[in-house]
Amino acid sequence: MFLKSSIFKRLLKEAYSGPGLRLHNDGQGMYIGGSYWGAWVKNGRIEKKELGAIIELTGELPEAGKGFLATKGGNQYEIWESIMRDVMGNATKYKRMPDVTKMLIRTKQGTLARVLQDRSTGEIMLLDEIFISLIDEKAVEQQESFPTGPLAGDAEGVYWVNDIMAFMALPVDLEYSKTGKLIENLEKFLIQEDDW
Repeated sequence: MFLKSSIFKRLLKEAYSGPGLRLHNDGQGMYIGGSYWGAWVKNGRIEKKELGAIIELTGELPEAGKGFLATKGGNQYEIWESIMRDVMGNATKYKRMPDVTKMLIRTKQGTLARVLQDRSTGEIMLLDEIFISLIDEKAVEQQESFPTGPLAGDAEGVYWVNDIMAFMALPVDLEYSKTGKLIENLEKFLIQEDDW
C-alpha cells in the first residue's frame, strides 16, 4: 500500500470517532472510507498494521458482498451504493493529471490546503495537505507498482492508483468561502515551480 501508515491510522480514527468509518467487501477487495476520502484495496493486500488498526476500531471485517458503517455506537450493516465507492474504477477513468504545486492556502477551518493545478486548463483544486502527506512511495511493497496521481476525471475527487489499490480524496469545498475569489484569480495564471 502506498499510504503512510501513521496518517492512514489517524484518518481511520477520525472517521470512526466522527461520522463513521465505512467498510465494504465487494468480493475482489475492500472499500475503506470516511466522509471525504476512500480507498479500495485488493483482497489480501491490506498491510498487517493497517488491518490491525481497522479491526481494533470495528471489531470485524465485512464478508464478501457485505458492508457496514462503524461508529463508537457499533457497526450498522448497510447496503450502500455510491459512485464514490468505486474508487478503483473512477481512478482508471481519469482525464487530467493536475500538478501538485508548492503553494499552500489556510482554509477557514484553519487547516492547510495544497493547490493543485491542471496545466492544460488552469483549473485549480485545493486538497487538504494531509492527503499530500499520506501518499508515500517509500511504503510501496516489492510486488507492487508505484502509484500514479494525482488524477481527476468526471467522478468527484482526486485519485492515486496502482496495481493493488486506489485512493480518493474530495477537494476542499469552496462554495461558501471567500477563498473561491482568490482561486478564480489564480486560475488565470500557470503556477510555475520557479515562482517559488
